[in-house]
Amino acid sequence: MSERGPAPSGEPSAVVLPRRLLEVPVDVRSTAEQRHSVRTALGPRYDIASRTVSHLLAQQPGMRAATGDRSAMLTGLSLVRIFAAEPHAEYDLDFHICLAEGLAMLPTARTVVVRGIPSAAGAAPGDVLRLRMPLVAAAADGPATGPAEALIWTTSGRRLDRVLHGATGAEDIALPAGIRLRVLEGVGGPADRVLLAEEGTGTEPALARLRSAAEARGDLRAHTDDRWLGDLPSAA
Repeated sequence: MSERGPAPSGEPSAVVLPRRLLEVPVDVRSTAEQRHSVRTALGPRYDIASRTVSHLLAQQPGMRAATGDRSAMLTGLSLVRIFAAEPHAEYDLDFHICLAEGLAMLPTARTVVVRGIPSAAGAAPGDVLRLRMPLVAAAADGPATGPAEALIWTTSGRRLDRVLHGATGAEDIALPAGIRLRVLEGVGGPADRVLLAEEGTGTEPALARLRSAAEARGDLRAHTDDRWLGDLPSAA
């Protein structure tokens, strides 16, 4: 049976597909046919998300002006809202292509985020990992995320507060597919963590921020939400 996170109260669960490995292409624009297919497959789930996004856009005229194709904008941002609520649900490639467009419309974040992982073992300094699919991470000062943790310095992550304003997960950051992460350091002992940074960022400044965030988080604690939990991506 497919794994998926809980749908928000009162909203139908997202359509999920049989588990399979997807690789989301970078910088590919969606077609009208793909957007129609995704909207149809999601049905009421999409309708609820799009109504909310339309209301939020009405309060953010600058964001509307910054985009061209309204259909692509509304579909993409609505899928961001759906994905952020259920990041473990399984979506097809059309969904992810439309989702990538939505994420690209959101402001970037230069910050440390945290992702729960089953174990920090196997991540060696110098390894480069590439995100083949997007993921959701918590703010560095957020709650416990898993039995071990990956702290990530990101400059390409996307803030979700624009489409989740006032909702659960508004402080989360989405990391789009295609980002490459370099393992900088492992932190063993009671706090089992691995420190990573996006390729192309300065190693020493990133490491200083990551070490500071790791120290501030202290010992690992039991997590209560799997939204931020998942395996590290495979090597590039």
